[in-house]
Amino acid sequence: MTMSTIQLLNIEKSVAGDGIKTKILHSIHLTIQRNHFTTIVGASGSGKSTLLNLIATLDFPSQGRIIFEGLDISLLKDNKLADFRFYNIGFIFQNYNLIPSLSAVENVMAPLFPRKVSFDKKARATELLEHVGLSDKMQLLPSQMSGGEQQRVAIARALINKPRWLIADEPTGNLDSRTGENVYELLHAIKRESNCGVLMVTHDKFLSSMGDRIIEMKDGTIISDSAQGVSI
Repeated sequence: MTMSTIQLLNIEKSVAGDGIKTKILHSIHLTIQRNHFTTIVGASGSGKSTLLNLIATLDFPSQGRIIFEGLDISLLKDNKLADFRFYNIGFIFQNYNLIPSLSAVENVMAPLFPRKVSFDKKARATELLEHVGLSDKMQLLPSQMSGGEQQRVAIARALINKPRWLIADEPTGNLDSRTGENVYELLHAIKRESNCGVLMVTHDKFLSSMGDRIIEMKDGTIISDSAQGVSI
């Protein structure tokens, strides 16, 4: 089971500012399965994005351990952690985070620029843009594309190295409802086709209801988990 799960063991996260220490996450125990499309929901300030950043190795817990498919990622430092993230995690941001001066195909290739890979970088990026329905937008700059198109570029970029897990932070947050549904359906299709795990934070309870598992957070704790059949 551990080879297809992410386990969070007694995770806590605190931040300090102006001499005051604020706890954002409280004793989180959670196992996420790669065969599930998992959504995390909750109001602003509930801690869901903080939790997602810890799982994606973009931040570190103040306490506890994260076991990623059998590997304790707290044991990884610097370059080894960067390598781990590159080979295992594709991250999708709410605000797209595309490079304004690069074309769509160049943005998708961007994570590969500093690395040697065994495949043709441009061919892979082109294939992914075709897959997300942007075969006619490859040479456009982000400013020349709609929000939905930019998010599709961001999804293609997250998939460039065939990650085992796709992690998305409010990927439909800046989109209208119909475009958001299209992006959500695209993520579902990618999961079916590539067998990657998908973990998505969203404020949209309608979209989250179409996933395999819904985790609801409030005030830094998990208050319900549809996979466990519990409500706290």
